[in-house]
Amino acid sequence: MKIYNYPFPGVIFANKAQFDDYRQSHSNVLDYRYAFEQSLAGNKAVSVTGICPLTLQHTTFTSDIANGEKRADGKVVPDWRGEQRDDNGIYMPDRATAHYALYNAPEAGLGRTLLVAGTESLLPVLKNYSDSLDHLPLNEAIASKKVYDTILIVNRLEIERDPTDTLKKLHARLSEDGRLYFHANFHYGDEKSVQRDDGSWALGWDVLSTLNAAGFSTPAAITFWSQELGYFGPSNLVFEASK
Repeated sequence: MKIYNYPFPGVIFANKAQFDDYRQSHSNVLDYRYAFEQSLAGNKAVSVTGICPLTLQHTTFTSDIANGEKRADGKVVPDWRGEQRDDNGIYMPDRATAHYALYNAPEAGLGRTLLVAGTESLLPVLKNYSDSLDHLPLNEAIASKKVYDTILIVNRLEIERDPTDTLKKLHARLSEDGRLYFHANFHYGDEKSVQRDDGSWALGWDVLSTLNAAGFSTPAAITFWSQELGYFGPSNLVFEASK
């Protein structure tokens, strides 16, 4: 099995106060990132070359301008989270979630791994670092009696009507030292999650308390940004928690 050691360009937070302090003390860095992203605005898809941290190969990160931020000059800043893919078709949230899980994994790798929803393009990469790998819809993952060392969820938890109940059921699927990693539609300025009219959620910082209530320990949020790795956007976050 391969050993993964590519660094993850992230900062870990245990609560919103730590995150707010970071944003205030690193305002110059964050302003530079914002200016760089604004410089990429245009009227067609944006392409930037870099390195895919999963394949460790040079790639092109292509971001469609659909659903992007339209500026006063008519140019559009892409929706990096929702529209950016690399040459392997891996979207940025999937890439970052898998990257952090691999970086944080023990030397033995991810062990028995479950990918909930997410892009199939991740499967060849995860297989290289897993003893076994299942790719299941959330309802099948919850109903399963199998136990996993690593569970990854990408942009799925926020559409659950009862995230706490879902997390409790996923907690039961983890081994004693198992870890959960997920990316979700998250509003970093909000303390509390808000349920929309359609039943889905705009998650806030109370998701960390939700993880605790579901039985997880040491929940944390990890912000990340990297021009080389194509990690663009304001305060993207991956979440982690252990059994």
